[in-house]
Order: sequence, then structure tokens, then C-alpha cells
Amino acid sequence: MNTNKNQQQKHKKKQKNNKQEFFRQSKQHIINQPQYQKKQQNNEGQQQQRQIPKNVTDAIDPLVINIEEDLIAPYTNKLKEQIQKKINSGKIKLIFNCSAVNIISSAGFALLLGFLRITRGLNGDLKLSNLKPNIVELIKIAHLDLSFEIFKSDEEAIKSFKDKTEIQFRLEKKKRIKELLKKSSFNDDLTEPIY
Repeated sequence: MNTNKNQQQKHKKKQKNNKQEFFRQSKQHIINQPQYQKKQQNNEGQQQQRQIPKNVTDAIDPLVINIEEDLIAPYTNKLKEQIQKKINSGKIKLIFNCSAVNIISSAGFALLLGFLRITRGLNGDLKLSNLKPNIVELIKIAHLDLSFEIFKSDEEAIKSFKDKTEIQFRLEKKKRIKELLKKSSFNDDLTEPIY
């Protein structure tokens, strides 16, 4: 009986070694493919692009992008490609003019947050302008007003890039977080919603 168990253990160990060898060979095969090597080169280029010095980004003029429809799934895919081309061409200070936006879906919020992360990673920024009151309220409910700077006009947003309002924005953000923490005290009756 012990020999049978030993044989089973040897067999399992051999299968495990075979699987590991198979995955190692598969990985090596994929790495040797021309498409993978091209993708690796593109990723290295993007990492180099993300290391734009701060003093260089100060000289870049902001780009106003007019959002022409509601930020919902089919339009966000199209818009994502267009904006990505602008970022790849060096435009990292973006202003989204949202005067035509009546609805923002989860895909729209994902687009906004994704490009906010990308532009800030490149020492740029993304700001929103001309938002309708219902959209401003939706952004506040989602607490995204802590991430985005919102302006009444494109001119104010452009001026904010030149006036270095980042420090003011961070101070307002801290103040808003403190207000939210005061509102959501946990001493209240737990049967009532905090919000």
C-alpha cells in the first residue's frame, strides 16, 4: 500500500513539473511573438512619456475639449479614442466643456476619472467647465468634487492653469473632507442612514 502511495505522489509531482514546464514554454513562446515585442516597446514608450518634467508642463497650453453628447457608453468609447490621441500628442492640460451634457453614466465617470489619473500622472490636469446644476449635484453626491476642479466657464478654467490654483484646490478639498466627516458622525442612531 505504501508503494502505491509513493507511486501516486511521484506521479503527481511529475504532473506538476510537466505543468510548470508547459507554462514556462508557453510564456517564452508568447514573449517571442512579434506582436508581444511591439506591445512591450509601446509600453516602454508610454513610461518614458509619463516622465515629463514639471517645468516643461508649465509651458503647455490647456486644450478645451467640447463634450458634444451625454457621457454614456457608446459616446464614451469614441471620445476615449479621440482624447487618448490628444494626450499622446502631448496635450496633458485638458478642460472638458460639458455644456451639452445632461447625463453621466458609470462609463462617463470612468472616462473622467481615467483621464484625470493619466493627466495627473503626466504632471498635467483635467478640469471641468460649464456643467449644468444637476450634473454638479451628481458630482458632489459622488464626492468627485474632491477630485475635479469645476469652473463656470472655459476662460476661468484656462486662467486657473496659469494662476496655479492647485494649492487653493487642495485646501478646499481638505475643508470639504472635514465637513463630510462632521456630517457622518457615528454617534447617531444606526437605524437612520448617515447620508
